[in-house]
Amino acid sequence: MSQYIYTVASLPTPHFESDSFLSIEEFLEICRRFMGERDYAELESAVVPLNTEQEPGNAVLAEWHRRKRGLQNQMAILRAGKKEQSADKHLRPDADGRLHIELPGVLEAARAAVQEHSPLRAEEVLLRWEWNLLDELEVGHFFDLERLITYYLRLQVLSRKARFNRPDGEKRFNEVYEGVSRGFYGSEDTTKPENNT
Repeated sequence: MSQYIYTVASLPTPHFESDSFLSIEEFLEICRRFMGERDYAELESAVVPLNTEQEPGNAVLAEWHRRKRGLQNQMAILRAGKKEQSADKHLRPDADGRLHIELPGVLEAARAAVQEHSPLRAEEVLLRWEWNLLDELEVGHFFDLERLITYYLRLQVLSRKARFNRPDGEKRFNEVYEGVSRGFYGSEDTTKPENNT
């Protein structure tokens, strides 16, 4: 239980609202120095998006995978229902054929995300759900491998959230728009030509 007390204690506490946090590379480098090969390999396997090919051996990571799979399947069902289509081709059961849509919090999170009109807001709902799930999964884990796994997953959530920075998004949109405009109008002038008809 206290195998990684120094490692965990030395890490800054991540917060969902924070704009600054330890980079994934820095975190992995810290862990690489203090962990055995087997534990480090297990930690490194805790990546988003899901590796759906095999079920993780670690109980915390396995539950993370089950809930994420359940959320993705439930969202596929809800989206297909809105279009009055079958969700079958979008469902991803586990090796035992289970969808995990009945797991706690899955239906509520899927409904909240699907009801959002903005893709950005839907993504924020899902990231917040993942963060809260990690709160739940780390209960009882203080200085062990599971605590480092949840920390690693938190950094991935924060990294994804940081990519949705509004000023950067607007800048990227303007760059893409200017590129399309140049290609369409054939000049550096990106203003739409006047309609003289």
